[in-house]
Amino acid sequence: MQYHVTNTYGFSSLNAAKKAQNDIANAGRRIGFNEIPLFAYRDDNEAPESLNARMDGIIAPIRQGDIVFFQYNIGLNSQIYTEALIRKIKVYGGIPVLFVHDNHELLFGEDRLWPGTAQWYNEFGAVIAHTEQLKEIFIKSGVTVPIVSLGLFDYLRETDFDERPTFEKAVTVAGNIYKTPDTANWKQKTTMKVWSPVEDVKDFPNIQFMGSSDPETLPALINSGFGLVWYSDSPDDDPTVKVHYKSEYYSTVNSAHRLSLYLVSGIPLIVKSNLAQAQMIKENDIGIVIDSIEEIDEVMDNMTEERYNQLVDNVQKFKDLISTGFFSQRAFINATQAIKLKNI
Repeated sequence: MQYHVTNTYGFSSLNAAKKAQNDIANAGRRIGFNEIPLFAYRDDNEAPESLNARMDGIIAPIRQGDIVFFQYNIGLNSQIYTEALIRKIKVYGGIPVLFVHDNHELLFGEDRLWPGTAQWYNEFGAVIAHTEQLKEIFIKSGVTVPIVSLGLFDYLRETDFDERPTFEKAVTVAGNIYKTPDTANWKQKTTMKVWSPVEDVKDFPNIQFMGSSDPETLPALINSGFGLVWYSDSPDDDPTVKVHYKSEYYSTVNSAHRLSLYLVSGIPLIVKSNLAQAQMIKENDIGIVIDSIEEIDEVMDNMTEERYNQLVDNVQKFKDLISTGFFSQRAFINATQAIKLKNI
């Protein structure tokens, strides 16, 4: 029996989703998995015969009883193509396991999967969800196949760096601050360092725009202060917002890739108390959990270098795991056990 993991090519290497896909595939390869490359393209005008031949070529390495970990990002390929490929894997005798990267219905505030989504998930041998909270939503939605949780995204590093983070009373945000009102309208005296491609840089007080960097080199550049993982929603009647995602609700059930970026950079976290990982962060003492963005200044006023270094020491334990693929590999093993073995 062989293990396989898919990896999709053909979209920007600066995209965090690409980094996440690559790292999951690389974590599998490190324990002997075969990578099945897929390509992001639109198949709308492709003849069925051509599409069928393409799929045969993609899954040629699969044999009876092989387990195939299928990484699923909505929108990279058509759903028709994706479902046909899964059926083809099963025809070849493979056992597909769905590695879910995103759920759009939850991003719009739904508290369960759409019926058609849950029905499709049941076509797999097992499903890997981000968190235990998301696992419970899948079960409530009618997913009956085994479900295991990832916990945290891995963030593999090709080269390690040993520089210890510097104590600084500042927070870092990697990503678009305009998606979250609390960061877009930053009113704190604490400096916020922003790593993001910014076209319209205004004169914001206490915000430093650091520019952009590819995901592979960014961890070495984030070397001080705290990593801020924060989500809030725009009012539904805000005319400046084209699509009203419920990002804050989504953060209570999913795993944010930027959280792993900060941990692999070696810096402790500041997060909102409703974040899915808030309790884990408290229990492992790798950051500060607060209820309101206005608490950040008080946290910084009371922070000492001794306390900061204590948090950094605790973060190092997670950095070692995340940078080597531990969480992906654990999910691979748990999903395989759920399929192959019962009650052990």
